[in-house]
Amino acid sequence: MGKNESQVKFWGKLFSEIESNPIKQQLISFNESIKETIEKRNSFTHRFPQNENDFRTTLTTTEGRNLLQCNMRKRIKNEEFLQNITESSKLLESLINNLKLEFDDIV
Repeated sequence: MGKNESQVKFWGKLFSEIESNPIKQQLISFNESIKETIEKRNSFTHRFPQNENDFRTTLTTTEGRNLLQCNMRKRIKNEEFLQNITESSKLLESLINNLKLEFDDIV
C-alpha cells in the first residue's frame, strides 16, 4: 500500500484504505478484542506498571482545599499479565490464520 511503517495505525486511515471487507472486519474485530491488552501494555511501557505496588501520591482539590494523599492503588498479579499475554497471542494466531485464508482466496 506504499505506507511508511511508522505511519500505519490501526485506529486511523489504514482501515479506510483496505478494500477487502472480510479482511477489514477481521482486523477491526481483532483490534477490539485486544483493547485490554493494549491498556496493560501501555501502562507497563509508558506509565507505572500495573503489576507493581504503586505508592505514588495524588494531589486533589476538594472544596477549595488541596489534599495530598498517599495510598496503594490496585495492583494486578503477574499471573493475570501472563494470562492476558497468552490470550492475546492466541487471538493474534487466529487473526493470522484467518488472514492467510483470505489472502489465499485473493491470490
